[in-house]
Amino acid sequence: MIRIKGDGCMEKKSFFQKLKTNNQGLTLVEVLIALGIMSIVCTMAFSFMSSSSRLFSKTNAEVSIQSEAQQAANAIKELIMDCQVSVDYFDTKNDPTRVFVSNGVEYKDVLLVNNNDEQFLVYQNPAEEDQLLYLSRKRNAVTGAFDIPFRPDDAEVLAEYVSQFKVDTSRFKDTKIIDFSFKYDLRGKEYKGIYQVRMRNDIIIDSKTDYEKKNEQKVYYTGI
Repeated sequence: MIRIKGDGCMEKKSFFQKLKTNNQGLTLVEVLIALGIMSIVCTMAFSFMSSSSRLFSKTNAEVSIQSEAQQAANAIKELIMDCQVSVDYFDTKNDPTRVFVSNGVEYKDVLLVNNNDEQFLVYQNPAEEDQLLYLSRKRNAVTGAFDIPFRPDDAEVLAEYVSQFKVDTSRFKDTKIIDFSFKYDLRGKEYKGIYQVRMRNDIIIDSKTDYEKKNEQKVYYTGI
């Protein structure tokens, strides 16, 4: 609405001024326009909140995996670093001739840490391949040997979403360093962590004293 002032100038009333002077209220067209604007604003707000929520969930999952990976790496570092006798690694994917078997169960990607009175086993779960598990057993006080089988039911989960676990002992002879790595797979996205451990003690790498040759193709560590 346009009104002529006393000085001859035209004054245009705003939409809200019009509402104050118009006792007839809003027209149907104005109501529809207001609803349309409100709908657009609400849709944009919902889309923003939904996107923020997805981003937060994704970031939170990634942070959780990285934290879990670091905790698992620290635990394995301590096991290797404090080793007293030998470290054995069974890379069954690249070397199928060396297999770790305990109590009739065949394990893959196995790290075996031998100490004077205790053995530690880190391996990928045969049933759930994305789990990295940990087992230990003590020397039999009566026989003086490690003749009590590892008990898979007692295994603890070190990490989940682990698609690959590798140990590299090739640098040990010259540097006293053992390398290991994890590959995590979460929702199709891969993360990799590479770690190294400098040994405290003089140990044996890939000792074959406890291996038993079963046939011409495979050498088993029976593990009882």
